Amino acid sequence: AVVSTQSTGGFCETIAREWICIDRLRLDKFHMFVKTMLRGTFEFCESHSWDAELTESVVAVLDEQIINSEKCPDSIAIFVADQLYEIHTDIPNVGFLTQLLKVYATLISKTPKKDLNRVLEGRLFGPVRSQSITIDGAVLVKHIRDISVQPGILTRNRMLLYKLGSDLSSLYDVDTAMVVDQEPNKSADDEVENQMDNSSPDDEMPEIVEGTPAPCKLSAVCEETPMASCQSSGRKLVL
Repeated sequence: AVVSTQSTGGFCETIAREWICIDRLRLDKFHMFVKTMLRGTFEFCESHSWDAELTESVVAVLDEQIINSEKCPDSIAIFVADQLYEIHTDIPNVGFLTQLLKVYATLISKTPKKDLNRVLEGRLFGPVRSQSITIDGAVLVKHIRDISVQPGILTRNRMLLYKLGSDLSSLYDVDTAMVVDQEPNKSADDEVENQMDNSSPDDEMPEIVEGTPAPCKLSAVCEETPMASCQSSGRKLVL
């Protein structure tokens, strides 16, 4: 079991590293590789009677190497999500699927990418909301509640988790309160995002003298540094 888990980890690490080098003509082949790996992982866990220690190890590998890995492209995590329900239909296990959904809920809490959250909410949690997939609702809702109250989460991600947890609580008759009476403290990332979202293209722009950096609208929330540059004006800043 340990050897198989290590093999899965090695595959995930390799595919994550090489993914951006794959040309479009060969992409289908590598999609097939990933799908075959996932199905083989489900079958291996099933052959070991869904041993708790084994399934936890497998979920940890997928979590660290693919789903919540900073080194892995989002497209692989999305492709894995797209395959889960098809494989689960052939090789069902409610506990294993629920553990994987918990990992994706964690991804929703962490990512700053709106498009990624929209895709995951629709493709992955849409069938959960429609109850076309059987899961352990109590376990998933508790996890969503726990991560949604952690500090440092973007406000939009937190509210998305609140809504998801509330919907699932109702659907699966889970008596777990999602407390949203008070708006959580906004993080520095929220302040940057709000200023960028609220900026108008019609705002008066100051005259820019050649050779002089343009004033930065985000000066209240960023610091000048020689390591990063603003795309619009060449001004040095940290976001």
